[in-house]
Amino acid sequence: MTQLKRGLIYIILLTIAVGCDIINPKNDTKQVTVTALDAQTNALLDSLTVYIDGEVVARDATQPSIERKKNKTETIKVARSGYITEGKVVTFDHNKQELFLLTRKPPKPVTKTLTPKDGDEILHTAVHTDDVTNKKLGEGQVDLTFPADTTITVRTSLSGYVSAVTEITFSDSSSVEVGLEKDHPDEVALSYNILADDNGPLDGVNFSINGQIISHDASGSEVLPYSKESVVICGQATYYKTSCDTLALTQDQEITLTLARKKVAVHVTPKIIGYDDYVEVWNFSSGFEVDRTAYILQIGDSVWANIGDSVNTSNLPMDIQHSRELELGEGVTSTVTYPVGPENLEATVWVQYFPESGHEHSVNTDNFLNVAEGSIELSSNKDSDITLDLSHVPACSDGVDNDFYNGVDADDLGCVDPKTGIHDPDDDVELMRRKTSTSYGWTEKIFVSGKPGEQETELVSPRKFNPSITIAQSITVELMARVEERQTGEEFAIRFYTGSSRDNLNHVNITDIIPDEGLEGWKVVRFYELNKTWFKYGTYYKIEVVHAAALADTVTNGNDDVVIVEDGSKAYIETQWDYQPERAPEESAKAKMAVADPNVKVKISNLGLDTDIHR
Repeated sequence: MTQLKRGLIYIILLTIAVGCDIINPKNDTKQVTVTALDAQTNALLDSLTVYIDGEVVARDATQPSIERKKNKTETIKVARSGYITEGKVVTFDHNKQELFLLTRKPPKPVTKTLTPKDGDEILHTAVHTDDVTNKKLGEGQVDLTFPADTTITVRTSLSGYVSAVTEITFSDSSSVEVGLEKDHPDEVALSYNILADDNGPLDGVNFSINGQIISHDASGSEVLPYSKESVVICGQATYYKTSCDTLALTQDQEITLTLARKKVAVHVTPKIIGYDDYVEVWNFSSGFEVDRTAYILQIGDSVWANIGDSVNTSNLPMDIQHSRELELGEGVTSTVTYPVGPENLEATVWVQYFPESGHEHSVNTDNFLNVAEGSIELSSNKDSDITLDLSHVPACSDGVDNDFYNGVDADDLGCVDPKTGIHDPDDDVELMRRKTSTSYGWTEKIFVSGKPGEQETELVSPRKFNPSITIAQSITVELMARVEERQTGEEFAIRFYTGSSRDNLNHVNITDIIPDEGLEGWKVVRFYELNKTWFKYGTYYKIEVVHAAALADTVTNGNDDVVIVEDGSKAYIETQWDYQPERAPEESAKAKMAVADPNVKVKISNLGLDTDIHR
């Protein structure tokens, strides 16, 4: 019984010991986790090597765990590159973390040699730190010692040189060379370009400095001694004025010299007989304008003014712009210049004018331009004093739209023979006239359709055109017609009856048919087929409107009507034609009357106001 009790007591004690971890065959070891921090920053460190009694138990580790028998005491050392090894005695009494604070090893000093140089020459410069302390580090070639991986900025200076600032990192002991530049070079480069203001080619070029010719090229580069004193740089060329500039040769630089072309002066005074007076009109937007007359003087390839009925003074020579005492009867005076050059120039004076009624080259109208011109050779290099006669140019070969209508010369029907259709350059009357004949005032509705009894109707009762229609270059008839989009077949033409009297209209012509275009409402209709041959038997006429069904000899139900007159208020029929008045039977007798001298005298002599005339 006593042994049983003893056994029970042992079992109970053993159970308590195991439960309290006093006896545990499965938990007879403990773990210690090693954690290393930077002593300054408390940053967790990796790449650790852990020693116990000189034996490596962990390598290249971060927070390694070490296991030993419970209650065993060991000396643990923790090492890391760049840090001082730390150790402590640790008892493995339970699972826990041991903290090690590692201190960085102090950096080793590194020495660098700084050598200031100008090329291969070592300079005895002063060396300072380039910061607020401006600490002097030495002179000439200097050994600098600082902790490893330290970076400093130094300033190297010497009289006559530009100071140099250098950043140095003490990662190794290599030498540092600092190159210094002189505060001014021994020589400077001067690049130059010599140009013409008119973009012309340059001959006989000279490039000079202080009067000494350096080069005959229009562009180049010269190496010159450094100088703070100003020098005079000049460019010259044949036919051009010398251009100069002043500068100091203290640095490389580029200069452009622009040469102005020399000029020859010309004085121009047109003497005009039998022309309208000069009229000057004030325009609030553009200033004074010359009305009705334009002058053109051409020298070489340059032209002063544009051709036209009205010439703005900004396009005329300078002293014409600034003088308001100009009347054509008294003459218009102007002074211009042109460039000097190797060859003489041809001067052409070209005048357009409005002759008074009755003048030899008048067609008895208020607005018919005439042209006179002449040319002469001018000296290439000296002023001129020349008298030039201008000859009249026929209107159909003078290059202007004399009647301000229908075109210029060959493009103007007034210069085309109506019988042959050939341009006549010697024709001196470019004039074209336009006649218009209009009928209106109907009181009843006028229309046509394809229905029997509605296929044709009279629109204009017998009457007479002006005789000039017999020489018309073109004839157009215009009227209004109303159509409806929902209807089809709304097509019609007009029929002309012509003859020698109201009772003798025996000649019939029909225009082309106006097609149905699917439109809605009133539209303008024009017929262009008419010509003067329709009226060769007389200028009396009558007009009818004819539906296309009648011309096709068919009939419809009338749902294709075309309305020409609705209530009379909008209806009209207008006939227009262009003709040459000098060929009209009733006007040809008064086309030309000779009473005045056609020549225009132009005086050219020397005065000196520049204008922009190019060679």
